Amino acid sequence: MRCAFAAMITFVGVVTTASADQTEEARTAIAAEYRKWDAAFNHKDVRGATHCLAPNFVQVSPPDKPMTLAQYRQTITTLFGQDPSVTFTKTTKVGKIAVSGKSAIVMIRGHMVISATVLGKQYNTVFDSQMRDVWVRTGAGWRCTKSTELSGTRTNPFAKPANK
Repeated sequence: MRCAFAAMITFVGVVTTASADQTEEARTAIAAEYRKWDAAFNHKDVRGATHCLAPNFVQVSPPDKPMTLAQYRQTITTLFGQDPSVTFTKTTKVGKIAVSGKSAIVMIRGHMVISATVLGKQYNTVFDSQMRDVWVRTGAGWRCTKSTELSGTRTNPFAKPANK
């Protein structure tokens, strides 16, 4: 009985360690994907900003309707192509992550500043959001399949210029 109990404790310890290792590996890989996503967005690189998204990707930002990958790509293509003086500064902080097999649910905090010059004055629109993203491990690495905005705020860009 004592041997069976010791074997069970050893088995549970190995499973827990493997799960912790799997979670840490996923965290490292997914955090790297967010850094690439942010950098591409900041450089107005549509291809790079959609590289980590799965073909069945959906973005949900209530109260808007869900946006497919094609719609997301079109939206950022339009956004990036408007005024060349508009700049983007996007950062993502990875929070909790839960891994189960080849999928992961990741809680993130996103921060983005869109800066534009209007009539010689610079204005900043600041977006802060909390998101729940679903990622799957594929042969090409981790890919985001769904991004759901849980909460978000946006400043009024014309309330006060960045430089007076």
